[in-house]
Amino acid sequence: MDNAIEGVRRDWKVLLIGGPSGVGKTTVAREIRRRVGVDWLLAVDDIRLAFQHSRVSLPDARGTEALYLFWDVPDVWQRSPEDLCDGLIAVGQAMSPAIEVVTMNHVDQGGPIVIEGDNIVPSLFARPFMRERATGGRVRCVFLVELEEGAIRANIVARGRIVAGQTEEGQRTETRAKWLYDRGWPTRRAATACRSSMLARGQPSRNASWRRSDGDTGVSMISTDTGRIPCGQI
Repeated sequence: MDNAIEGVRRDWKVLLIGGPSGVGKTTVAREIRRRVGVDWLLAVDDIRLAFQHSRVSLPDARGTEALYLFWDVPDVWQRSPEDLCDGLIAVGQAMSPAIEVVTMNHVDQGGPIVIEGDNIVPSLFARPFMRERATGGRVRCVFLVELEEGAIRANIVARGRIVAGQTEEGQRTETRAKWLYDRGWPTRRAATACRSSMLARGQPSRNASWRRSDGDTGVSMISTDTGRIPCGQI
């Protein structure tokens, strides 16, 4: 991903980068931070792990159940990919209030920040305070989309992010769940409050180029076969 970020600009105070494990969120976040000189970079995983290790109970009982689904439930990865995808969405919804607080703080008080993580979901931007602070482009969001299921698995394995003790079948189930999460969730539920982009990775065609289409959802699908991310469009 070195030198893959082109045309970077910053007229936002908070940039959120979402997508499942293995699509390059951390790499992109670090490169954007370096290019525009942002002091703060936060991984949502750090917040979630702090909650889980501290045995935090959320105000919503369903949110608490979701928070610990992949932490406490034995053999959770033996469920169907569709059920696991729903679980990943539920965890994102449970984490949304915490992400909202961090976003609010940096819009109102702090310096610019890049926040990246699997648990950033489009429904976050339906929350009233997020909608208010997203006006004027102060908050932007990008969802990285990997078109190839096999690429997600390869990236997760290469980074050592496969769940410990997974069987070969379990690895396929985990990968399929994250691919479903990547393909379906952002496009179905994207909100209008934040100017969002979807950056599609993979190899859709030899001559594919970046495409942008701003519709009623506020989400753009950008696809390429070069792996270059035109962050000037963020």
